Amino acid sequence: DSLLVGAFSRTAPLPPPGDPLGVTPMEVEVDRIKCYDGNIRLVPNPKYDEIKLTLQTQGPNATGALPITRRPQEEHYMAAKGHNTRLQIIQTLWRETRDPRFRAVLCLFYPWPGEAQVLADHIGENENRGQMLFIEKALALRTLRQTLEHETGESLTQRDFARHLQDPDRKLGLSVS
Repeated sequence: DSLLVGAFSRTAPLPPPGDPLGVTPMEVEVDRIKCYDGNIRLVPNPKYDEIKLTLQTQGPNATGALPITRRPQEEHYMAAKGHNTRLQIIQTLWRETRDPRFRAVLCLFYPWPGEAQVLADHIGENENRGQMLFIEKALALRTLRQTLEHETGESLTQRDFARHLQDPDRKLGLSVS
């Protein structure tokens, strides 16, 4: 009897494929990437003009693949591990010039690690480049502490927070004095 049953049919369309499970290179149109909405900068990047000149002359991939990630259930990718300024410049150059070089950019996709990790990565990138104001770092660390408290469900003392930042299992890789 089972052999005489008609073909199986699909009652609903297949969902779109999920994001890669590991770090994956991909080319993505710049209109599908947004800046990290938790950007820690209060003032424009002092190297904006220098970065723009490099990208204009050497192209959007001159400084390597753009790290991106995506929150679960979100449509757009976002800049990961810093790189908001670079993304803004590439998007501006695409809108202003319509030069095909700036339509899509080579990216490295990182699976979503959680809000605290993304914020910590942005803080670390800006700190390593030595371009953060003291107040920017202070406010960013306050936000990170609140995010960690929300994720862990516990209140963190300053000492606990400092330990969380340096805990190799959490991989936040930040330090405070």
